[in-house]
Amino acid sequence: MAKLAGSGPHWSRTRALQEDSMPPCRTRLRVLLVLDPDPGAELVAALQQHPELECAGHARALEEGLPLALRLQPDVVLLGCLVGKATALGWIARFAAACTSATRILVLSEVSSELLARESLKRGADGFLLHHHDVSALVARIVACAGRHAGTAPASAVTLAAQGVPA
Repeated sequence: MAKLAGSGPHWSRTRALQEDSMPPCRTRLRVLLVLDPDPGAELVAALQQHPELECAGHARALEEGLPLALRLQPDVVLLGCLVGKATALGWIARFAAACTSATRILVLSEVSSELLARESLKRGADGFLLHHHDVSALVARIVACAGRHAGTAPASAVTLAAQGVPA
């Protein structure tokens, strides 16, 4: 009978040592903000005060945000629909490729547009959020779209349904 790779007493001890040295599980979602203009202290403070979120970083340009996403590997990337003079639509796939498959890419827009929402989702965004300048509502939508709560629908359905757009 062949011996299974990774079996035996030595493997068990090694695995136990590895598990002991592993970093503790994160309990807060790390959010990278790629927004222009600056999101303001109010949004950053609201993220930091929320028990499930923390602001991992902030970039004011898509070109600046991409290396940050690669380095930080956040749980959520919040992309402003228009960052500087560029539209985020062409960058969604780049951010998705730079991050792990578990990272949620959310597009934030001040303009309600079904076409823009659908195009964002088609290009790989996990959600499309409207920014109504109510920071607490925005933070709640980020948590819902990140799928943190059991039984939460997929991010795109949650976001679009909340805006009255059929998914």
